[in-house]
Amino acid sequence: MIRKRLTVQFAAAALACFANLAWAGYGDDRALIEDLQARYLFAFDFGDPEGYAGTFAPDGILDFGQGEVKGREAIAKFIADGRKRTEEARAKIDAALELNPIAPDEYLWTAGGIAFFLYRYEEALSYLLKMKDTSPANKLIAASAAMLGHADVTQEFVRRHLEVYPDFRVDRWTATIPMMGKQDVDHYVGALRVAGFHLE
Repeated sequence: MIRKRLTVQFAAAALACFANLAWAGYGDDRALIEDLQARYLFAFDFGDPEGYAGTFAPDGILDFGQGEVKGREAIAKFIADGRKRTEEARAKIDAALELNPIAPDEYLWTAGGIAFFLYRYEEALSYLLKMKDTSPANKLIAASAAMLGHADVTQEFVRRHLEVYPDFRVDRWTATIPMMGKQDVDHYVGALRVAGFHLE
């Protein structure tokens, strides 16, 4: 009887030990995943193509709106080229704004969009709020304000957008913009979520 009880106790202790090891393994894995995700986001936010590519496996695949890029070196080049094109677009719209003191809304909307995707939210708002008719940019204004923690501005422009488009859902809208890169879509969707728009 004593031997049986000891066997049961040993089995229970062994199971508890294995359970603790499994849980510790899960916790370690989760911590590694979260660390990788943080490095991925910081590298992208700070314009570090090599650091961003380094979060992928050597033969990793970056899936974006128009196709795929495979391998760290190719991914780093793709991100660097994309950032360069965005900066070039910003220089062009800045030049256009200098030549047009009374800038049309399209210029301001474009400048605001470029600033948003460069993570310059204050700059984005400074352009977008100068628009005579903000209705095309209401959700972009809400997204920019949300990322800055400006709750009043966020709520106001979410309200304005939903007054015109009461059935707006983020997932339906993103399905209509296949030309945007996945990172830009994820960035915008994240900001719209922070602003309070319904995802689905």
